[in-house]
Amino acid sequence: MGIEIANVGDYIVTLHALCVFIVALFVEICGWFVFMRERNQDESVYFLILTNTLFIWLLSSSLTATAPTREIALDWIKFGYLGIPFIAPALYQFTVCVLGCQEQRREYIACQWTLGAVFASTILVFDAFVAGVYRYEWGFFPRLNNESFVFSAAIAIGIGGSLFEYTRALGRSQSDADEQRTLWLLSALSIASFGLIDFIPAYGIDVYPIGYVSLGLFAVAAGYTIWRYRLVELTPSFVAGRVFDTMEDPLLVCDEKGHIRIANEAVHSVLGYDTSELSDEFIGHLVVESPSSVSEDLHNFIHRPVRGREMLWRAADGSEVAVELSVRVLSDDEDNHIGTVIIARDLRDQRRTQAQLESSRERFELIAKGANDGIWDWDLETDELFYSKRWKRAIGYEDEAIEERPEEWFERIHPDDRPRVRSTMSAHLEGGAPTFECEYRLEHRDGSYCWMEARGLAVRDEDDRPLRMVGTQIDISERKELEEQLRREYLHDTLTDLPNRELFLDRIDRLLELRDDQLEHDFSVCVLDIDRFTVINDRLGHEVGDDLLVRTAERLESMLDEADTVARLGSDEFGLLLADASDRDEALWVADRIAQQLNYPIWVDDEQIDLSVSIGVAVSSREYGETEELLRDADLAMYDAKSEDRDDIVGFDTEMKQRVIGRARLESELEEAIEAERLSIHYQPIVDLESGEIQSYEALTRWNHPEYGSVSPGRFIPIAEQSGLIVDLTQYVLNRVTQQLAEWAAYLPSMLAPVQVNVSSVEVTQSELTQTLADRLSSTEFPENMLCMELTERAVFDHPEGASHIVERLQSMGITVAIDDFGTGYSSLSYLRQFDADQIKIDREFIHDVASNSESREIVRTVSRLADTLGMKVVAEGIERTCEIEALRSFDIACGQGYYWSKPLPPDELTDIEGTTHEQSPAPRSTSAG
Repeated sequence: MGIEIANVGDYIVTLHALCVFIVALFVEICGWFVFMRERNQDESVYFLILTNTLFIWLLSSSLTATAPTREIALDWIKFGYLGIPFIAPALYQFTVCVLGCQEQRREYIACQWTLGAVFASTILVFDAFVAGVYRYEWGFFPRLNNESFVFSAAIAIGIGGSLFEYTRALGRSQSDADEQRTLWLLSALSIASFGLIDFIPAYGIDVYPIGYVSLGLFAVAAGYTIWRYRLVELTPSFVAGRVFDTMEDPLLVCDEKGHIRIANEAVHSVLGYDTSELSDEFIGHLVVESPSSVSEDLHNFIHRPVRGREMLWRAADGSEVAVELSVRVLSDDEDNHIGTVIIARDLRDQRRTQAQLESSRERFELIAKGANDGIWDWDLETDELFYSKRWKRAIGYEDEAIEERPEEWFERIHPDDRPRVRSTMSAHLEGGAPTFECEYRLEHRDGSYCWMEARGLAVRDEDDRPLRMVGTQIDISERKELEEQLRREYLHDTLTDLPNRELFLDRIDRLLELRDDQLEHDFSVCVLDIDRFTVINDRLGHEVGDDLLVRTAERLESMLDEADTVARLGSDEFGLLLADASDRDEALWVADRIAQQLNYPIWVDDEQIDLSVSIGVAVSSREYGETEELLRDADLAMYDAKSEDRDDIVGFDTEMKQRVIGRARLESELEEAIEAERLSIHYQPIVDLESGEIQSYEALTRWNHPEYGSVSPGRFIPIAEQSGLIVDLTQYVLNRVTQQLAEWAAYLPSMLAPVQVNVSSVEVTQSELTQTLADRLSSTEFPENMLCMELTERAVFDHPEGASHIVERLQSMGITVAIDDFGTGYSSLSYLRQFDADQIKIDREFIHDVASNSESREIVRTVSRLADTLGMKVVAEGIERTCEIEALRSFDIACGQGYYWSKPLPPDELTDIEGTTHEQSPAPRSTSAG
């Protein structure tokens, strides 16, 4: 049969064809899996033949579906009939072989194979049954004629015969395993029979051919069955036959006269005889001495049990083979002698091994004298243990001081290490480990202990029985000291020499275990953080910061009891484990005492720094099962203590946990709101105090939560900063603001004015902000100088280097920069000289009483004069009354914003206030003298 294959690139791969091809490969792999697993059984061969026929069918179906032309599809259909007609006979042969009735069904098996060959020849040679091809949605498919019903029926009947055999065998199962195996194979075949559904579309009925699914399931079920129950039952007769054939020693069965009746395969491998050569041969002919001289001995030999007797037997090539014989006498029910079973163990390897051991003894002693390592040699049969001179000298002894006994070694091992050494050595001797390797402490003559490393290997006989064990021992004390040093460095902070986080968690874990088993009380964990440490580190340098951490660590250690632990968890964060603080009040009292002693001023370069700490406390109640949970709650309490920059001591409670859960939920919902663009941008006008004209706007984010209503920026902005969402939020605000500026420029030019956008202190040290601005400016069209970025005074003070860099970058892009909330932070007025900002916004704290408070008036006047000197514009925030405007005019403050003119509004409502700001502004100041 010639097959036109065509180019690979011409085939049209479909999902159906790919699925069928994958199942085909899977079925073939299952067949080979069973064959390799059960390769000693005839059943595995028949199962492989069956899976090969199924593989041919599925492969041809896959290639037919993807064929580029009808002619090529028809060729692949014919290729499939190399396997399809033989599925039924292969299945039946496998079935009767597994069920053990192959001999009884021999004629029926031959009939099935003959019928399959006839069908295959008829289809392939005479083009019968296959009338052409159909073109379905899934690809080409064979078109069978009416005469093919005979072929289809024959396959169905063949499969039905296998189902019948399995069903009948269920009632004759000899064991539970046999019954389960039969039931599973019956189920697998039942599933496979659904593959006959693929004949339906072959007669023109448009039904998707899902037969490959049932065949794949059949392979899974059959493979599992064979893996779980194997193919044959482990009966006594089966086991006896397998044991007889697989014995490595020669086994012979003689009759009552000593003539050999049965010999196993080992007789050939050891003695060189074919089993047929020894049939009916007298056993005495194998003995090297002449049969006549040992006839009396042989008579006794075959009539009574013998064990461990050595003899010389003659091999087929005439050589002599030393064997050790074991003889068992066979008797009938009346105790009459009917035969003898003889097992001959080949002694040649054992005698070679013994000779090698004897010849190597002298060489071993010479090697031991010259080796640098301590060498030991243990004769396990005599229980004598040889120690080299270096072995003895390593622990301070000379030759005569240590006897050749194992006790000289094992009794010197540290009591804590002794069980481990013995178990490790036993594991090797019993075959559980390839070598003996162990580290332990060995007592020196001066009473100290040295760390030793011993390695050994057992010498075994042909039965894998250990005869001897040889090894070395070296002193590894220096290495152990180095490992201990490295371990300490791994578990301790290098700067303060305090335990680090790993060791701290380990000690908490141990106390949790003791609390459950031995301790009758709880303990407490504190997390301590130095307030404003980053500011100190940035302003005064890392050397000052490191010195501060070391001094804090020393003071903490001096204040705690011996049972307590202080650790450095990271940066400026310390952990305190208070072993005896068993309740919340006691732990808070200890934490308060610690905080009071740590809240002290330090002097650096004649500058005083007031130090303070925040502490979170958690008590190990029975709810805590994990170490991390306890430390996490103490950490949460510490962050609560640091909220709003207040140094405090806070104990963890369930309400705090609910706040944390609520905060986490709000964080998740804020992320969703940013992604879904559910946040709105409101704009508050910044007005010229003289003319009342709108000079610019401040963009403010508003969040109308579907459940909580309006969420204050003071609530969600800190969440965004601490979670990292602030970057996404700022990008969202900038996108909306630049879009709004573009719309005003295009459609409402009268509304166009610069917009000021707040920058979080978190973003001062990041590069994402300037990159985002650059991207937005390049993709949106509006006049230059329409954006102003506001940095808070606190952000500028905490991150001076980052602030200077970001101001420079923004101004190079044509964006103005304002310092917001000025006056509320820690900077002096002279600090403004370091930042080339364009604008200063005075905080509302100084504006609400500027008309009546002389201190506020003086601050505002000073800021105004300094800003004027530095060329900076000044904006007053939070204006609500006319008297405030009058006072600000007197200080030459140019602009202001506040509820006096308008609250923040959405863009579509700004047009309503455009003309009202003129009306609300006070009358211009008189310019007359006086």
